[in-house]
Amino acid sequence: MNSDPANPDTIHNRLQELKEQNCEVVVFILNGVGEDIYKLIKYFGNQKLGIVTQCTDFVAIAKNIRSKKLDMYLQNLVQKFNAKLGGINGMVSLARALTSSSTKDDVFMFFGADVTHITCSREKPSIAAIVGSVDST
Repeated sequence: MNSDPANPDTIHNRLQELKEQNCEVVVFILNGVGEDIYKLIKYFGNQKLGIVTQCTDFVAIAKNIRSKKLDMYLQNLVQKFNAKLGGINGMVSLARALTSSSTKDDVFMFFGADVTHITCSREKPSIAAIVGSVDST
């Protein structure tokens, strides 16, 4: 008997099996499922079991294949994985920028931003923060 892949018990049980097999990352290619399934995947995977999950949409993949933008789409997907696993997707060389002769007399303002998604619920929404420098030192 095949179980319904969009059933909460099926999602939880399959993720539990993957956790027991020491799986660290799971990709879900979703096709025509509601936001409730997405939230269940994130809840069971990320919060309950500590497995990094990445959901993507079958229609988006198909659209990018047809438009020959699949490489870009997959690169963005891989960068999401990398960030979720603690990797670095890009770096800015401040030393080079600040010591360049073309920027020697320029004034700089630095900004940083981050978003944290604590849970997949309305009770605990995401938190966003932006910081910036305010003086010339």
